[in-house]
Amino acid sequence: MSNDENNAVTNAENSGNNKDNMTVDAFGNYVNAESTQKNVGDKKGPDKKLIMIIGGVVAALAVVIILLNLLGGGGARGVAEKYAKAYKNLDAKAIVNLLPKDVVDKSNTDDFDLEGTLKEQFDTLKELEISIESVSVNSDEKVLTKEEIEDNSSSLEYYGIDVKDVSEAIVFTIKLTAKNKDGDTKDGEEKVTVLKYKGSWELLPFDIS
Repeated sequence: MSNDENNAVTNAENSGNNKDNMTVDAFGNYVNAESTQKNVGDKKGPDKKLIMIIGGVVAALAVVIILLNLLGGGGARGVAEKYAKAYKNLDAKAIVNLLPKDVVDKSNTDDFDLEGTLKEQFDTLKELEISIESVSVNSDEKVLTKEEIEDNSSSLEYYGIDVKDVSEAIVFTIKLTAKNKDGDTKDGEEKVTVLKYKGSWELLPFDIS
């Protein structure tokens, strides 16, 4: 044997290891094979539980982002809040501006003017002081599914809306308080539907669900 081999054998014998269980490493030294295999096996891959947790967090964040886009101040909720403000101020023009153009065009005829009719109705309410308490999607309501939207196709078409152009719909409840000149108050609520119609959020001042 060469000096290197003699040294390797001597090292193995001194460590009390059986040569049969030994293997030679890249440097010509005898090492315990079981220990080497164990060390290799100890190298853990990615923690599957951790990956699942991270995946759940990412999914939750995606839902939050979708809801913020759906209900945020510049989206569906923004339209509902604009309606609430216009209703509080009895502003017929502002309400008409929130409606889909197709609805306004179908409503206006030679014998009927939508904005003018709203103004006449609001004139009868001018003695009331209206306060908006909240604008919300109630817990017993939900964002309408595509199937639920299609179930209301006849109602939508009556107002000039093609259901194929509606991708989303949300029913908001506007809670309000009205006080007359004598100080008497009465609570009430308005339900409105906000549609994603032809790519933009539009208002229908009633509940289509």
